[in-house]
Amino acid sequence: MAVDHGAAEHLSHTKITLAGLTFHQDTMIMSGLAIVGLFLFIFVTTRRLTAGVPGGAQNFMEVVVEFIENTVRENLPVNIPWITPLALTLFLYILFGNWLGEIPTLKSPTADINTTVALAIISFIILVFYSIKFKGIKGYSAEFLFHPFGKWLIPVNLFMKVVEEVAKPASLSLRLFGNMFAGEVMIILIAMLIPWYFNWSAGVVWLGWHLFVGIIQAFVFTILTVVYIAIAQQQMEEH
Repeated sequence: MAVDHGAAEHLSHTKITLAGLTFHQDTMIMSGLAIVGLFLFIFVTTRRLTAGVPGGAQNFMEVVVEFIENTVRENLPVNIPWITPLALTLFLYILFGNWLGEIPTLKSPTADINTTVALAIISFIILVFYSIKFKGIKGYSAEFLFHPFGKWLIPVNLFMKVVEEVAKPASLSLRLFGNMFAGEVMIILIAMLIPWYFNWSAGVVWLGWHLFVGIIQAFVFTILTVVYIAIAQQQMEEH
């Protein structure tokens, strides 16, 4: 019961109501901290740029920027200048949000389903926008209302296409939320169930693993967003 109560207390949210809408106050604060931390990190890093051997922060940023630039360049058939900055911002914000929960008494904003759904909706809106921009409303609509084996299969195609489109933001948000939420639960359980003289060793191992998972999940969310936008650029095949 003590474990359940402690876990529930840490994973519950402080709620406020404004204009009939309920907000998770703690998630909003943690999101703000992630943004401030990201801003300070970039500010300090850019002030210490060197043409010589880079330090740890500059080296990390160079690796991240190069990886995302290559990912965008290799996947997008048509260059969109602001997609790289968007992907970089998504990655760094999600990464800082993921890692924030590793600090005692703090929580990861990405361990709240509302945060991950909001991020996924942003990606989905961009996906739909570029689908319409490159294919036109007629071309985009035709993907829902066309089936190569006959008009009588259009209802089936419509249903499958809607499921496919909805699955994109759903998978993005649920994958990120599930991994971050489960990670915080495991840290709490390790702290509560393992005797204190073994707690630190298990905690350090799990902390290292969860930091790694935080990086992977940030990469996965960012890469899938870029891939979805690339799919949106592909012209529908002539049937």
